[in-house]
Amino acid sequence: MSTIQKSLLWAAAIIIFALIGAFGPVENDTFKSMFFMLPVLAWATIGQRRSCLPCPISRTGEKS
Repeated sequence: MSTIQKSLLWAAAIIIFALIGAFGPVENDTFKSMFFMLPVLAWATIGQRRSCLPCPISRTGEKS
């Protein structure tokens, strides 16, 4: 799954949850908590898992 697809999926989930919270049977405290946690979870799962800088130590343990 590409980054754009993951982003669109999370955006749809956040929008649907907002609509359910506004018109549905979700308690106000639960809605507030999850409404702030969903973007954090999205950021954690969409983000790249590598740093911007290259690692100064090679796989063999020697410095490059």
